This record gives sequence, structure tokens and C-alpha cells, in this order.
Amino acid sequence: MKKHKIIIISDSHARGGTSGIKYNLDEDFEVQGFLDPGTGVEMITNSAKVDIEHLTNQDVIVVWGDSKDVGIN
Repeated sequence: MKKHKIIIISDSHARGGTSGIKYNLDEDFEVQGFLDPGTGVEMITNSAKVDIEHLTNQDVIVVWGDSKDVGIN
């Protein structure tokens, strides 16, 4: 059983990032990536809310957005 879980929720900009992170961590980490190309940050964060319910203090969630939403701020 893995001690830590890392969940990456992103649009297409994180493609390949999950495998890169997994490659650089030891066996104690479980890395999962959920990519949805063309999705904005609002949709990504809404999706993350569901995943947060199942995490512990040992886990990490990464929300990875792109410049598509920068003008909204």
C-alpha cells in the first residue's frame, strides 16, 4: 500500500507531467493524473472538490491550469 497519493487535475498542459513526477518519486507515492484538454480552471477546481473528499493529510492534489483563464483575474 502506498503511503502518499498525488492527484494531478489539469487540462492538456500537464500532459506528460504525471509520468515525470512519478519517475522522480520513490515507491511510497501513488501518482494519478486526470487530464481534460480545453478545460478552464473553474471546471478543473470543481472537479478537484470531489477528489479532495477522499484525501488524507499525507496526500497532495495539484490543480494545473493554463493561461486561458489569466484574463479573467
